[in-house]
Amino acid sequence: VTPDESPLRPIKIAHFGPPGLLADVLPVCLESLGHQLTGSSLGSGQKPEPSDLLEADVILLWISPQPPSTFLLDDMHAVLTLLERAKELPKQRRVLLLSNLLSWASCPSLHSKNADASTSVSEDNYLDRRCWPSCEGLMALEAHVMRLNGPNLYACVVASGVAYG
Repeated sequence: VTPDESPLRPIKIAHFGPPGLLADVLPVCLESLGHQLTGSSLGSGQKPEPSDLLEADVILLWISPQPPSTFLLDDMHAVLTLLERAKELPKQRRVLLLSNLLSWASCPSLHSKNADASTSVSEDNYLDRRCWPSCEGLMALEAHVMRLNGPNLYACVVASGVAYG
């Protein structure tokens, strides 16, 4: 499907995350659909300008597959704080955090005395998870994203806890 044939309207996407495979692949995927990436070059690690965030339809944040640095987490919290303050503006926005899988060190319900071979894990076990100490900042970032939901701001975390226990 070329951008001219796409039934979707182009979306302005503000982005922020470290360099890596995701930053290399995203432009090819999103721009081929006619979407516009705004701000600094992808994977530069530079925080988006407030004007880029406020004009965007989607704010895409991602974390690399290792525990994130404190500087990156602080900058992402600053982005989220700006969006919190602007969530009453009439423009609808979506915030998407592509998290890594490291925040799940264990899930106590899997290791309980009553667990048997038929015990399965579901999304309901989300609140039971325990993280590695080095990922506490990442869990706080995920929680901050999830608190953003409002009348014109929709937020979600993708890939959080896909690998249970």
